[in-house]
Amino acid sequence: MARLTKAKRGKHRWIGLALDSNLRSRKKFEAILDELLINSIWKLYDFKTANDVTYSIVKIDLNSYKESIEILNSHELIVTITSSGKIKLVRERMEINF
Repeated sequence: MARLTKAKRGKHRWIGLALDSNLRSRKKFEAILDELLINSIWKLYDFKTANDVTYSIVKIDLNSYKESIEILNSHELIVTITSSGKIKLVRERMEINF
């Protein structure tokens, strides 16, 4: 089966996040994302703890990108660090080896 062309795959953004040190469980974080991003299409890709901070990268649909950033930043345990259309750039900017 042929792969979808780039234009048909849909546009998205990668968001790099820093999480509170109390939030170390991937499943708990996915549950929080489910509650916060009800109207968004998202997928959690990277999740790593380093130096008492948990870092993660979430793929989000472009149509809900701006709203998602506002929602994520309003949560007390989550801080957005960077975002890009390419996961490689987000990983480089966060300086974390996933």
